[in-house]
Amino acid sequence: MKILHTADVQLGAQFKTLGDKAQIQREQLKKTFHKVLETAVKEGAGLVLVAGDLFDSNHPSHDLVEFIRGEISFLGENGVELCVVPGHHDCLDEHGVYNRERFDDQFDNIFIFRNPEGEVKDYESLGLAVFAKPNMASTSTKSPFPNTGSLTSRMKYKVVAAHGELKVPGKFKGDYHPIDYGEIIGLQNIDYVALGHWHSMQDCSEY
Repeated sequence: MKILHTADVQLGAQFKTLGDKAQIQREQLKKTFHKVLETAVKEGAGLVLVAGDLFDSNHPSHDLVEFIRGEISFLGENGVELCVVPGHHDCLDEHGVYNRERFDDQFDNIFIFRNPEGEVKDYESLGLAVFAKPNMASTSTKSPFPNTGSLTSRMKYKVVAAHGELKVPGKFKGDYHPIDYGEIIGLQNIDYVALGHWHSMQDCSEY
């Protein structure tokens, strides 16, 4: 069983500081995302897990929406599932992209977390369960972690996914769905925690 975990793709980002080259960078970002999905296929991953901010805005262009539909189809044709947690930029608000476009109604191989209280998605063929809840607003002082104690799964492997800021001293702001270290320490029978929000790989084990 293999998964590919990514986050903060932020498709459609404006890149305002790049001026006339911004559109070139937006196209490059699409190409890079496709390469990520190609990597999942080549490496035999059964699941691509996006831990928030797939889109940079809740109102992406029509062309970008169609691009994502094509990428979902690409994964489906190669037997790969896509699992998405709504983040800060693409939170699950009433008029947001996930409620307008309903990708998960159109395609069988994508799951979007929608229950504000948290839910579990079982992938029987992978023996994998993903626990998560969507961010319902772009900012919040509440944790993005689901209550795993109230959710059950008989899958062998269990993953918690969330989009928020770990409470690293001097780094977190407090209103981007803060995650307390104790929440991670207190997790029971969870094999992996898939986080999103910061734009670089970080070893937080010292905390």
